[in-house]
Amino acid sequence: MKKMLVLVFAFVFLLCFSKTGRAASEFDFSVHFDLPKNQVSSNKTYLDLLVQPNSTQNITYTLKNDTDKKIDVSVKVHEASTNTNGVVEYAKKADFKDSSLNNKMSDLVTYEKKVSIPANSSVEKQITVNIPKEKFDGVIAGGITFQEINEEDKEVKKGVGVESTFSMTKAILLRNNKKSISPELQLKEVSPITLNSRSVIQAVIQNDRPAYIFQGKFDTRIQKKNSNKILYQKKTKDISVAPNSTFGYQIPLEGKKLKPGEYQLTILAKGEKRNGNYKRILRYPKKMPKT
Repeated sequence: MKKMLVLVFAFVFLLCFSKTGRAASEFDFSVHFDLPKNQVSSNKTYLDLLVQPNSTQNITYTLKNDTDKKIDVSVKVHEASTNTNGVVEYAKKADFKDSSLNNKMSDLVTYEKKVSIPANSSVEKQITVNIPKEKFDGVIAGGITFQEINEEDKEVKKGVGVESTFSMTKAILLRNNKKSISPELQLKEVSPITLNSRSVIQAVIQNDRPAYIFQGKFDTRIQKKNSNKILYQKKTKDISVAPNSTFGYQIPLEGKKLKPGEYQLTILAKGEKRNGNYKRILRYPKKMPKT
């Protein structure tokens, strides 16, 4: 069973900052991208490029070091993915491979994987984006992450201490046209898993279209097969799903255990224009599998 879930494309925070172990004001370096002429909108804080098939584009960025010591920065490119909470991520490898993802951002972008910035200085670098030969509709989405390499933190990590890092992620969207594409969700499978010593039901959901979902709502219910009584229910709002991504949406059992047998999991997905109703049979074993 599959139905279309259409949602209005909304603003997302595509430029992300993360820092642990230090005060938030202690940003040791900054990143600035020169927006190219084919940027869809200059008001956006991320790269949204209207590109031609079978072309190559260089994008310039500047790393600035505001400290009195040299800083080494690692650079990584990932595909946009969806995490277990229904949030789009740009700075990590996806937990699930997606069968509909034909153009991976990490395969299209070439870049220096390590950049050194002298003390109180700036360096200018480029990334090269190799646009697919074949025309495509929708968006190819990913992100480029800059993370400070701190040798002291590596030593701390070997012990009991907390690693201190600072990273910045810039999202990159590529499109051949501005044609509107509707996302489409599929409930691929449902299974019980053990996560952090707790029983969890995991629903593997796929968006197999090159389009985002934002501001979605999931109402998930678990019932005994052929029964109307709701045993467990989880409601989540502000769901976002990356284009061509698969994720494991998790329903905790709140410390309780289901009796072995067959159950039905239902996800009522709501959008601004259409709703989706997805159902799968869940077979709960006598012994929970470990992950």
